[in-house]
Amino acid sequence: MINIIMNHFFGNLDFFDILNYSYHWKSKYWITRHQIQNLVLILLFSFISMTFIQTILNLVTIEYLILEGICFFVCLRIVHFFIRQDFKNYMIKAEIIGYFVLHELLIILETSKSLKDATKFIITSNYQIYSNIFSDSLIKSHFGIPLKDAIRSQIENQISGELRRVFLNVIDTWETGTELTLLSTNMILSHLSEYIREETDKVDTWGSLFSGLTFLSPPVILCYLLISGQITNIVGFGVISMVFFASIIFRPDKHLSVFAGHSPLLPFIDDRTIEFLVIHAENLVSGLSYIKSLNKALNVYIENTTEVLTSSLKEALVSFRLNVEPASFTDIVALQRLFSSRTLQILNLIEKFSTISTKLAGKKLLIITEELNKTSNLLRIGKARLEATAFQTTIIQIFSLISLAFISGASPLFQLISISVGGYNRNTYEIPNFDPIFIFLGLLMSILPLYINFSSEHKITTYSAVVIRVSRFLLFLAVFIITRDFLTGSF
Repeated sequence: MINIIMNHFFGNLDFFDILNYSYHWKSKYWITRHQIQNLVLILLFSFISMTFIQTILNLVTIEYLILEGICFFVCLRIVHFFIRQDFKNYMIKAEIIGYFVLHELLIILETSKSLKDATKFIITSNYQIYSNIFSDSLIKSHFGIPLKDAIRSQIENQISGELRRVFLNVIDTWETGTELTLLSTNMILSHLSEYIREETDKVDTWGSLFSGLTFLSPPVILCYLLISGQITNIVGFGVISMVFFASIIFRPDKHLSVFAGHSPLLPFIDDRTIEFLVIHAENLVSGLSYIKSLNKALNVYIENTTEVLTSSLKEALVSFRLNVEPASFTDIVALQRLFSSRTLQILNLIEKFSTISTKLAGKKLLIITEELNKTSNLLRIGKARLEATAFQTTIIQIFSLISLAFISGASPLFQLISISVGGYNRNTYEIPNFDPIFIFLGLLMSILPLYINFSSEHKITTYSAVVIRVSRFLLFLAVFIITRDFLTGSF
């Protein structure tokens, strides 16, 4: 009964069960699906009670009650729409990550010929959603279920659409031969390239709309309101509210945070890591022992690093390089502080091959590095296109701030024009002061875009980000003061 009421008045929330979206929503907004349903039911009951009381006491007309009901249900549907949009962004991001996972899965399957090694690699890579799927599959395999069947079951239950079909095809056919694996790998890379291009094109288009609605419209609206004499404090706060909500709603790049600094995919954009693995591979192919090859590659990596190595880390590296024990690289603290867990997993995998043949291990590492570099290039392209869109938005934002500052500074002049057109006497008509509204709007537009997110991944924490926003506001104030002094000094 409750589900029927929710579906008719608010909207279906069954999508919360797809790809662990409920956990994502709770961690992001601190509220669960069950709490949303309870809140909607409370609001619905309160609205019906208020309507009943108004009807009994004959406080409002039927027309007003109908309008009130329409507004209430439209508001509920708008909230549901925004939840669906967040889910859509989540699914796009999940699909992009899924294809990167598929690519890495094929690389490890091809080089290790072991589904178990590939499963452990994906788990260690700590991919959003997918590491949990493979982790649960590995746990089930410990209780007698074949790993292949466990993975198939998890994928069928948690992944949908084209991505599920490709995942199942890879799991079923990877043992068939290298040609099929290579074909699947190339297909996935081609699909990723097209997908990234398509999504970044959408961001570019919607980014223009975001810039227009959020930055260009406020100066135009204020100029019209001042000249027409229709500006009031309430209207001014309405414009501020419009900018605030537009900055939240029109965020076209939310789902492409896989290209941002917190992405789990970014370790392989690091050229120094790729260079380290290539040098290590070439040393192994040349016939060096695994330990000598690793030490040579570490020498180059440490010499070229831009980071300042602490004395404790240097001591740990010296100790490690003088006396390497046959332990897992993931257990060596010195390397953990230099490389990501995924890089250490690669080193572990290649070490196993080196016990058979160092040349074989080197060739395998070159294959892995070459394929990872392909995905790194795709990530670079996606990140570069987003940065280009962000730069365009920033330029528009700065020009809009300057326009807003000029209009705000010259507001007494615009109001005088309005007074003259309206036939008022300048000597008896008092020009109202809307400077607090203008300054607050300038402050808001200076710190955009706003990231309304309770998790830490979107918070402004860097010093440079704060400096940029403060600089924009100071630019606004400077233009505002100069305009006020030169154009309206006589008023």
